[in-house]
Amino acid sequence: MVHSYNLLNQFIDISDLTPEEITNKLTFSGFEVEGGKYLASGTKLVSGHILSCEEHPDSNHLHLLKVDCGSKYGVLDIVCGAPNARKGLNVIVALEGCRLDALDVTIKKGVIRGYESNGMCCSLLELGLDKSVLSETSPSLNGIEELPEDYLPGDEEILKHLGLDDYLFDINILANRPDCLSVLGMAKELSTILDRPLKKIDLPLINNLEKKIDVRSETENCKSFSLLEINGFTENKTPLIMERYLQAMGIRSINLIVDIGNLSMLITGQPLHMYDLSKIDSNSFVVKDDYCGKFLALDDKEYDVVKGDLVVTDGTKPMCLAGVMGGKNVECDENSSHIGIEAAHFYHASVRRTVVRTGLASDSSARFIKSVNPYLVDEAMQYTVALINKLSPNTKLVSYTKYNEVPEFNAHIDYSLDKLNNRLGSNFSEAEVEDILRRVNVKKEGNVLYPPYDRLDLKEQCDIEEEVFRLNDPARIELSLKDMPQTHGELSETQAKRRKVREHLIANGFNEALTYTLVDEQKISGPNVFKAHEPYKIINPMTADHMYVRISVLPSLIEVAKYNRDRKNNDFNMFEVSSVDLKGEPNGLRLAIVMSGKKHDQGNIVNPIKDFYDIKGVVTGILDLLGIDEKRYSFVPSVNKSFHPGRSADIMIGKDLVGTIGELHPSLGYKEMVVGELDLNYVFNIKTGKTKFTAISIFPPVFRDLSFVCPPELTCKDLITAAKKAGGQLVKSVDVFDIYEKNGEKSIALNFTLSSDHTLSDAEITKTMNNIIKNVTEKLKVSLKQ
Repeated sequence: MVHSYNLLNQFIDISDLTPEEITNKLTFSGFEVEGGKYLASGTKLVSGHILSCEEHPDSNHLHLLKVDCGSKYGVLDIVCGAPNARKGLNVIVALEGCRLDALDVTIKKGVIRGYESNGMCCSLLELGLDKSVLSETSPSLNGIEELPEDYLPGDEEILKHLGLDDYLFDINILANRPDCLSVLGMAKELSTILDRPLKKIDLPLINNLEKKIDVRSETENCKSFSLLEINGFTENKTPLIMERYLQAMGIRSINLIVDIGNLSMLITGQPLHMYDLSKIDSNSFVVKDDYCGKFLALDDKEYDVVKGDLVVTDGTKPMCLAGVMGGKNVECDENSSHIGIEAAHFYHASVRRTVVRTGLASDSSARFIKSVNPYLVDEAMQYTVALINKLSPNTKLVSYTKYNEVPEFNAHIDYSLDKLNNRLGSNFSEAEVEDILRRVNVKKEGNVLYPPYDRLDLKEQCDIEEEVFRLNDPARIELSLKDMPQTHGELSETQAKRRKVREHLIANGFNEALTYTLVDEQKISGPNVFKAHEPYKIINPMTADHMYVRISVLPSLIEVAKYNRDRKNNDFNMFEVSSVDLKGEPNGLRLAIVMSGKKHDQGNIVNPIKDFYDIKGVVTGILDLLGIDEKRYSFVPSVNKSFHPGRSADIMIGKDLVGTIGELHPSLGYKEMVVGELDLNYVFNIKTGKTKFTAISIFPPVFRDLSFVCPPELTCKDLITAAKKAGGQLVKSVDVFDIYEKNGEKSIALNFTLSSDHTLSDAEITKTMNNIIKNVTEKLKVSLKQ
């Protein structure tokens, strides 16, 4: 936030302090002064009067000027290229040796196309003003600045007399001190820091005016709306000093009534808006949030207004996008004399939503978004009326109507001096603390403190303690070493397992992705492994893309994969471990995996694309890493409609679904990509025993093959499970080595590895294999292939 030295000086006398001294005072009282600069700068500047102006004989744009710079400097020959240079014009002259910081140049005497030039006629841009703060009619936009006709040549304090000697403080106002966004708020802060009074300003009474206009709000997002009606306003030129105040704060002068509103906003922090009442047929001002339609704003652009946007209407038609920008249909111009001045309090989140959605921002919306003090409406109106009375004294105050549902201000804080000293490590007396409270304008009655209405940040005793600390000599605080017991930090079981899974995947060539937990509606309805949940909807979303709290991680990871594939990065493996928020359930922890493109180079194998078995191997490895025996889980054909019906599987533990892996449904358009999502909360909570060591048998194993003719619906896993169970302890492993399908039947060939702590006899081997054949054929209704 930029604050003007000259404008602050209108409310508190700081003329005896330099900008550097004020910067130090603010810094040591807790404010972040990030920098500062003069509104305009330049050494050896004087006012001049052009005595003659002739065309340069060798140029189509240069002029040969004779400029009277007063008795001290005499008449100077200056070559000037400004199109508005002419005889009789009063100008700002940079003399030889003048330093112009804005241009980073020092003016030197020289010869331009054969003619001597002893200085330079300046525009305000060359003195450091920004183009955006100059009025549309400013001569400095295309030429040199034109001074008033009554200016005498030779004025060496030209910057001061033009109001350009102002110093601008760039202060970072933190969220807890929105009062200091206003000039009056910062002046009060300086009054507190310096312990000197504010200048007395007489404000006119306005609450005794009639109430003639129907003013009301039909939404909870506007609890205060006031309208001041004036008539007979005469448009005059905005005074130069007032224009300088606006320029210092980064605002361009428009016309007198708008400039009055802007200056009042800068002073009080309360945004105002002006309506030309002669352009309004109704006598009503109604704030609504259910209007839908088109709105033509002051910037001559049309915007869509949707439900939730605050709109000031005449009962039916919109007149203002509340807190953001007014309507073109009620704009005040130089001919406006019957004017309505609005001061209201609009809910900051509602204004922010409108600004984000429309991209339409203004000085008013910036202040509403940071939250405007609802108790300053009358004070802002009083300052506005004071400016009107001064600049257009014939204006008549007609009526002042208020709608106000803001609760009465009655903040109070329970206070204890002992607690204050204990927390600060100090020994302040009651009198010392009361002196600080006086400076902050906090009233004390016994052990209860009553903060002022303009300091909404003072809510608890700790806030008072902060004021006492920052406004006192830090040396008063006793230095002591705080007791800081050391604790042994360790990871929880879930954290340790999560880290183990991450490190395992990274070690196997995966890249980890981090995506937003807030998503759009498309991702909510995207590929979802688990049962659908109604998502949490954000009340005040930053954008439409961040409107819901996600219920699945996989859609976000698929979007990252699509982003890479769209840019020809097709071969990758990635994962994300992140939480999801489910209504009515504890927060879930999910692992999402995407494997895209080709496998690593495998010699002459043609087109080795990653498939279902690759991601199955990854998931099996994770479950094995966590100590979950393969007997406890199974892969069954998935019925999830987001996945390929023949190339996907659900991961089941008992009857519980813990994940799904496979290819996405072809209709989604993701070819050569396999994905999956795993419920880590469930997996991490599975009880597992310690891994037991089993010595490798020193006796040779025995290998046998069997082939079974099976119905087509029988899975290899069911066949292997039955065979292992029938084989008993001698069967160490069972592997499929061939599958043959024909005429509605299929043949599955299994390889058995038998081993024990002794050399197996033929009888043991035969008995085991016969037992396998008998049990498998009877239980699964299969036959042994001869």
